[in-house]
Amino acid sequence: MRDAFSKRYTTSVLNIYNDPVWSVVWLGLPLVLIGITLTLKIFDDKLFIWWVADETGGGENLTAILFLVAGILAFIVANRNDVMLPRWLRIAFYTIALLAILIAGEEMSWGQHFFGWETPDWIAAVNIQDETNLHNMAERALDQKPRAVVVIIIFIFGVLVPLFRRNFSWLDGYPVLNWLMPGRLMIPTALGVVLPRLADRVQVWFDVLAPPLLDMPSPYYQEFQELFIASFVFVYVLNIFLRVRRFERTVRDNA
Repeated sequence: MRDAFSKRYTTSVLNIYNDPVWSVVWLGLPLVLIGITLTLKIFDDKLFIWWVADETGGGENLTAILFLVAGILAFIVANRNDVMLPRWLRIAFYTIALLAILIAGEEMSWGQHFFGWETPDWIAAVNIQDETNLHNMAERALDQKPRAVVVIIIFIFGVLVPLFRRNFSWLDGYPVLNWLMPGRLMIPTALGVVLPRLADRVQVWFDVLAPPLLDMPSPYYQEFQELFIASFVFVYVLNIFLRVRRFERTVRDNA
């Protein structure tokens, strides 16, 4: 049965496992983000706070943009009819698209940061930051706990699986799972998700001070982590999107 399942997709995009994302994206993006953060931390406190903590700042807006672009790309992948994606996988990418766009909207408080409307009283009464969004109404349930789950998933599939891929050779018999597994190009952004939170927790758990360059309040680490979660999702979906585009070009060239 597994062999029949495998043969079904040998002429589809699911048989393409390469990683076509350019190194300037999968490696350059995390390096630039770290470089900007550390440079501002050293030379300009005001700009640093604007970058990592301001609700209308650079980091917050970039997080929303990356999620928005990832959502659009995921929708395009799900909507392709000529790449032989299983129905459940199309539904999965439609779901990713919806979630990514919802998160982008939440990050921008659905435009409130740009258009400056007043938060309705019934929302302000339960929103800890007086904003038009959901995740600040029940911070633990809609922000902290989901983020913790996402971090664990990214650590497993963005760091451990790519590093020890040879120990998961059984995936070779399952084209869909194999196709979905992140490659080593995801490790830089995955580490950007995991390490800031780890540095923050070490300070809290062991009551130690980080080196001056890394000494930041927990909320700053959380915002920095959110930026890297957005980067991880963006690079992952972009890689899938480029695989689909490459497959479509191959089909056209061979037609």
